[in-house]
Amino acid sequence: MSASIEIRKLNLDGFSPDELHDEAQRLRQFVYRDFLRLGISEEDARSISDPDNEEEALTQLDKIISPRYPDTVYAKLLSGEEVAGYTKVGPRLPGDEAPFGRRRRILASVRELGLATEAVPRGLHALAVREGLTHAALTRIYYDLVPANQQLVASVHERDSELQDAFTDLGANTKAPQGSIMLGSYAASYSRRALPPHRGRQNENE
Repeated sequence: MSASIEIRKLNLDGFSPDELHDEAQRLRQFVYRDFLRLGISEEDARSISDPDNEEEALTQLDKIISPRYPDTVYAKLLSGEEVAGYTKVGPRLPGDEAPFGRRRRILASVRELGLATEAVPRGLHALAVREGLTHAALTRIYYDLVPANQQLVASVHERDSELQDAFTDLGANTKAPQGSIMLGSYAASYSRRALPPHRGRQNENE
């Protein structure tokens, strides 16, 4: 039986502005710790997400309250009564395909011509969770935040074996294109992983 994960969307309907500010700070902390988990230096991790930087927290708060694309979802992940992590899911746009080759960018641009952002594949833009909960978290995100007719596509760090395995277990492509992505002062290799459209929500314990 897998761990049970609950998703709580971060928005003004469910949280006050002060509460959302605190959530933005915690989101930055989880992202920071997640990069440390992958073995990168503290300096590089802080260049990506500095949990002690109030300006970064305020910028994150603005993104949560007013995302660039209205159908973008920021969410807190809960395991029981404890915070398990955070995620961001939104449109997978041509710029997200850039590290994986010119042809793929062109195909993505053609695919998206004339489509509203809610009609394009979902992108897993962030997932930072406690160790051991990645599979359960990705499963809930896939079935709860991705419409049944859309793919879920992510750029997955080469060292993130938990997330790589979770994508594989849920049916993602195994021959994944590789690309380099620069985040802050840190550059690393990432794989483009894609889950096919699902058929609706699975049982929590499957």
